[in-house]
Amino acid sequence: MENPEEILPEILATLFTTSSPATELESLKLIHKQLRSLSSIHNRNASDFDLKFTLSSLEGNPYQDVSIEVLCKTQNLLNKFTCYLLERRFGWSESNQETGGRRVRRMSCTGVTLEASDGQQKAFINDLIDSLIQWLIHQKITESLLKAFEYTLKQVTNMPVVRNRAVVHIMDWLKENRENLKTCLSCATILVLIQMSLTDVWSAIRNSCSKHLGHITPYLPLQYQEELFNQLVTICKCSKSSWQAKEGAIMGINAMVHHYQDKTDVNFGLEEEYKKCPPPEYISSQIIDVVFTLLSNPQLTIRENAAKAISGYISSADMKEALSTFEQVLTLLRNDVLVSDQVHTVILPIELLDDYAAEGFLNVSLFILKVSKESTHKML
Repeated sequence: MENPEEILPEILATLFTTSSPATELESLKLIHKQLRSLSSIHNRNASDFDLKFTLSSLEGNPYQDVSIEVLCKTQNLLNKFTCYLLERRFGWSESNQETGGRRVRRMSCTGVTLEASDGQQKAFINDLIDSLIQWLIHQKITESLLKAFEYTLKQVTNMPVVRNRAVVHIMDWLKENRENLKTCLSCATILVLIQMSLTDVWSAIRNSCSKHLGHITPYLPLQYQEELFNQLVTICKCSKSSWQAKEGAIMGINAMVHHYQDKTDVNFGLEEEYKKCPPPEYISSQIIDVVFTLLSNPQLTIRENAAKAISGYISSADMKEALSTFEQVLTLLRNDVLVSDQVHTVILPIELLDDYAAEGFLNVSLFILKVSKESTHKML
């Protein structure tokens, strides 16, 4: 009997070079069969192999105790395999060529143009790739797999649906492995993936990343939490940043800040014990400045997320900080109105804030007053 670890690379080579969906499907079946034979929970003989049965009974990791290195022994192979899985599975709607009235697929990871497949082939291919993707996201966090995901995002720049699904799987994978992030040696690459996702031109991708971020960043080492926050602040304040990048960056800041609202202190292992923790100094020293910069942005979603970020910060900070922020807002709203101890002297003509800025600062003011009122009731 042939050693699966010896024949898997040959099957993978065929998968990457064939233009026939029938050969592609056969290669996927063989990969599935060999991985199942290596898995510690499956000992079915080849004669008992029933594709429909095994696919329909998959739960969790379909190939337990089998490492991705068994199939992809080099970084180049892992890059191609990861990109192939996500592009092939989620790129059906993004076919870019027509041949004889039938759509074909040029795979960005291999350069091969795949012929059109029929409905039955497509269904089987999807099922097999789903099991392989499930296996992929059950792998431990490694630099090589992080790099493979980074490669994939760069390869599918013209495929927003594929990028979105890739980001969803990446964030789910990081979330499932978040307990191991404290000791992870590849946090720098994780930050690259987060920044790429948050600054994507497609809003669905920015949303997919920001929604997961609050479940991931608190588990990163503190130095990388600070580094990510500083990177996002830089994007927000840079005049050359696109509005999409600024929106994603403030969404990321928003997610990080809101973690401190009645947060669980994961840094000290108090998983069951909720307590209010003030934001760290690297947030409190920059949040007001970056938010005030964005409150006058003409893009509504940027202003809304900026307001949410400052609201989250004020909710997690003490009353003194809230009142200090309120005072800064009033100063900006008054603009050229000079203030003495007893009277307000108005010097004409008054240079008023633009509509966007005024709206944003007034919304922040209303929120601060609301928080102050609630805090006062609690004290009474």
